[in-house]
Amino acid sequence: MSVVQLERHVKELCHLPAEISCAEFKKSNSSPQLIGELAAALPNASALGGKNVARLVWGIKDGSHEIIGTGIVPSTVRIGNQDLENWLV
Repeated sequence: MSVVQLERHVKELCHLPAEISCAEFKKSNSSPQLIGELAAALPNASALGGKNVARLVWGIKDGSHEIIGTGIVPSTVRIGNQDLENWLV
């Protein structure tokens, strides 16, 4: 997905009136435990809602869905000797 496509997709998600089973917004969250819980629960909730894709988007204000950005860089989060992506898998 290109940067332009990603920006367009995030803006479309932000126009939703509320979070839905396949989209969860977080202002800022670097807790590996909470990220893991969301990464496990979100696809299940999405599937129950009849969707085959789920999105967890950082940098979005809860409620207003305003794009505020985030300082979280998932590729730099480490759990012990593992990076976040490998730990989640």
